[in-house]
Amino acid sequence: MQDLGKEGEKRIDWRVTGIGRLPCRVGNGFGPGEYGIIIEFETKEGDKKKISTIASEPDVFILEKPARGKTVKGELEVRVLSEERDCVRVLLPFDTMNSGYTVSIPKNILSGSPQSRFPREDSDPARY
Repeated sequence: MQDLGKEGEKRIDWRVTGIGRLPCRVGNGFGPGEYGIIIEFETKEGDKKKISTIASEPDVFILEKPARGKTVKGELEVRVLSEERDCVRVLLPFDTMNSGYTVSIPKNILSGSPQSRFPREDSDPARY
């Protein structure tokens, strides 16, 4: 489990690093070191969208482990692939149940990663 970072910690903008964080709900996954992820947001048309995926522990940032059958607030680290007017296309660590590995999300929900994450020792560039 990795924590969300210190309150008020300076974050590096995703436009600089190409890596951002999405707010999400985090639950237990199917095995050790794995989490179930739910990303919810509103499209520019006002529609509510919900994306479900899984993620490994290094990509998930939470303050506490979720209890069985419960979710907690967290952040999922993603790689930014492209930027459009109001949206960004991001690469998720695993595919979703219905959208594949990439999704388009509103720019305003994506945040940068804490400065302490760079350089990222546990990052495997080949993974992306």
